[in-house]
Amino acid sequence: MKIKFILLAFIFFTLVGCKKTYEDTFEYKILDQKICAIKSKTIGNANKINWLFPEVRNFNGEVISGNLKFDKDDKNYLFCYNLDEFKKEVGKGPIQSDIGIEIDLTSSVQEYNLRNYSCILDNRIKLNISKTDLAEICI
Repeated sequence: MKIKFILLAFIFFTLVGCKKTYEDTFEYKILDQKICAIKSKTIGNANKINWLFPEVRNFNGEVISGNLKFDKDDKNYLFCYNLDEFKKEVGKGPIQSDIGIEIDLTSSVQEYNLRNYSCILDNRIKLNISKTDLAEICI
């Protein structure tokens, strides 16, 4: 009984110790009338994406991310979405995008919380700006 407990504790701490969480940013890119979330080099080199959770918030704090389609096999982008539809759904003002993603690397599992700030102004869109610039440019 004592050996089982020690073995279970060892396995638990080994598994928990292998998972690391990182905070980072990601960038959007406009490509052929689509807005695309660019994969970082680390995510692009992962063996497997275990899960991915997107959340795009508009100026009112409403979550606008139900229509995002992810392609885990795409080498360059986490997702692409029609730019006109994105603007229409999000509306004018600041945009905060968060992506939670867990990836398998050869030696460990890593979790990333990625964030991006952008802004829609009339017919223009400012991508990949800092939180400080967001307040100056967008509000």
